[in-house]
Amino acid sequence: MILSLYNWLKNNKTLNIFILVAYYLLVVLPHEEVGKFIAKTLDEPFGRDTYNLIILVLGTIGFLGYLIPFYNGIKKLEQGKNRIWFAFGMTLLFIIISFNTLLVVNVEIIHFVQYAVFAILLFPLLSNYRDTLFYTTIFAAIDEAYQYLVLAPFRTDYFDFNDVIIDLIGGAAGLLLLWGIGIRRKETNQPWFRSPSFIGFLALTLISFIAYFTGVLAIYPSETDSQAPILLIRKVYDSFWTIIHPNVKFHVVRPLEGMLILAGLFYFYSQQVFRKEYE
Repeated sequence: MILSLYNWLKNNKTLNIFILVAYYLLVVLPHEEVGKFIAKTLDEPFGRDTYNLIILVLGTIGFLGYLIPFYNGIKKLEQGKNRIWFAFGMTLLFIIISFNTLLVVNVEIIHFVQYAVFAILLFPLLSNYRDTLFYTTIFAAIDEAYQYLVLAPFRTDYFDFNDVIIDLIGGAAGLLLLWGIGIRRKETNQPWFRSPSFIGFLALTLISFIAYFTGVLAIYPSETDSQAPILLIRKVYDSFWTIIHPNVKFHVVRPLEGMLILAGLFYFYSQQVFRKEYE
C-alpha cells in the first residue's frame, strides 16, 4: 500500500504538491482548535494521568501499525538489513529519550506521526533521503516559529527546539519506513556541496547571521529596555529541568544546544543511515 502510494505520488507531482501543502497547512494552522478539542474530550473528563495513559496506548497501537509494513519490507531486502535495523533501534532510542526529557504531555507524540507523514509525502518530490530530512526539519521549524511568533506570542517563553527535534526524529522514522520497504535512489555524481540541503543550510545560516548582527534576532532578553523583534528565549530557565506539575518534568532545549542536537541527528541519518551509495 505504501509503495503504491509512493509510486502514485511520484507519477502525479502536481497532485503531490497540492496534497503536501494541504497536509502541512492542516498540521500547522488549527493548533489552538485541536488542543482545545483534545483537552475537552480527554483531559478534562478523565484527568491528566488517565489522559496520558490513553495517549500512550494509542501511540503504542500506532507504533505497531508502523512496525508491520516496516518488518515485512525488511524481510524482502537482499542487503543492508543490519544497517536498517541499527537505524531503527537508534530511532527508537531517540524516541524514548525524547519521551522522557522533551515531551510535556504524552499527546505531543503526535509530532512524530505528523512529520513522519510529511516526510513520506515530500520524498517523491525530492527523491533524496538527505534533502527530504533537511527540508522536513525546516518546515518543522517554520511550524514552531508560527506558534511562537504568531499564534501564541504572549503564552510561550521560548522558541520550541524540543518540538523541532521531535519532528526531525519523526521525519526520519517516516523515511526509514520507505527505506525498509525497498525504495532507493540511484547514485548521482552531484557533489555534496551542490545538494539542495547544503545550499539551504548556507542560506539559512546567512539569514540568521544577518538577522543577529542587525539586531533583528537575539537569543536572550537584553538588560536594557531595547529588545530585538525576535527573541528565541523570552524567559531564562536556570535549572536543567522545568517542573510545571509534580508529575510533569521536562528539559527546555536552549538554542545552541538545540542546533547542536539537530546537527548531530541530521549527520547521523544523512551520513550513517541514508548514505549516498545506497540511495
